[in-house]
Amino acid sequence: MASAVARASHDGAGALEYATATAALPHLSLVALTSTTARQAAELAATHRLRGADAVYVMVARRYGTTLVSRDDEQRSRGSVVVVCQTPEEALSHRQTIERTRRSRVKKP
Repeated sequence: MASAVARASHDGAGALEYATATAALPHLSLVALTSTTARQAAELAATHRLRGADAVYVMVARRYGTTLVSRDDEQRSRGSVVVVCQTPEEALSHRQTIERTRRSRVKKP
């Protein structure tokens, strides 16, 4: 994440600060890259022609049964064979639809 922010903002120090603050969020879980998870990512990379880091993200999404949210067209295209992939906009729209549906089912007293 720090790399993407630094590339976009040209502010390495700010990018590190952002990454540190994000890592401290209470709902965020950081996943360690162990030899086992690295091997799983390598297998995904080789099988689906994913870049190394992209394969790690796909592996994590598969492992936790979650959607991979990315702006990277290639990552979404190749990763979608393994997991559900969406753009941030698609993910937010989907979440808003779920929230609206949930609220409409709640009966008012």
